[in-house]
Parts: sequence; structure tokens; C-alpha cells
Amino acid sequence: MSSIDKKLDKITGGLSPAEKAQYAASTVIDELEATMAGEATIEAYRDKATTEIERVISTLHPGARGAFSAELSLHLIDFWILRYLDAKHDATVWKLRFLEQGRGLQRACAMASGEAVLPENDVAPRIRRVAAGLVDLRTSGLWEDCGKTPPPLPEDIEPLLADLPDPTA
Repeated sequence: MSSIDKKLDKITGGLSPAEKAQYAASTVIDELEATMAGEATIEAYRDKATTEIERVISTLHPGARGAFSAELSLHLIDFWILRYLDAKHDATVWKLRFLEQGRGLQRACAMASGEAVLPENDVAPRIRRVAAGLVDLRTSGLWEDCGKTPPPLPEDIEPLLADLPDPTA
């Protein structure tokens, strides 16, 4: 163990490369979220995050740098995958809400006019496809791969999924 590693171990309490990577990744992610929320500028984020990563990497033994880089990459990948999954889930839920409102308007227009909705204009098959996509997204196991669970379903969406066949059967 080099003298730099010994000094770092005194400061950090002997963290492993994985723990050091988790610390650096959390710093990068926290600063990135603050930047995305408009609480900090991108320049401040870049200066702080880059400095933090360089500080941690410079204190690692050369053999541990590869392990650190791999751990940091995994943490950042999990962060972006979860952000993507959450955004896709929310967008699909809102899409279902708008489609259901459209179906309600179609029914009201059909009742008022006395004419049936033409099959090519009916939104019910599209609702079933989008709902099936939401079920596939929730049961794909991607959240579990990142150690999380899918967000709870809103009460107004659950009836739309009730008509679908059970994906686990």
C-alpha cells in the first residue's frame, strides 16, 4: 500500500474502491440534479464534479483505478436508467389519461349524434396497446436490476389495466 493510500485510508476510514466510487458518484449525481433543477450553473457543476472525481482518482492506487472507474460507471448508468424509466412511466401514464379522455369524448359524440364510432377512429385499441406497453415496462425487471421498484400506479390508471390479460400467467 502506497503512502498516499495510507493517508487516504486515515481520512476516509479505509473505504474500498467501490465505496469511494459510490461517494464520488453520489457527489456527481447530486450536483447534476441541482444543475438540472436550476439551483446551480453547469460551470459550477463541472468544476465541482470534475474536481471531486480527480481528487478521488488521484488518491487511489493505480491497480484500484480500474475498479473505481467501473464502479463509477455502474452508479451513473443506474442513475440514468432509473431517470429514463421514471420519465417513460410518467409519460405513458399521462398518455393513457389523455386517450381515456378522448374515448369519453368519442362516446359522448356518438351518443349525441346517434352514429357509431368508425373502427379506424376508435381509440380503444390504442388504449389497450399503450396499457399493454405500460404493463410490459413495469414487469420487465429493469427497476429491480437497479435495486428499485416501479412507482405506484395512479388510481385512475388501474381500471385501464384491469381489462388486459395477466402478463405473469
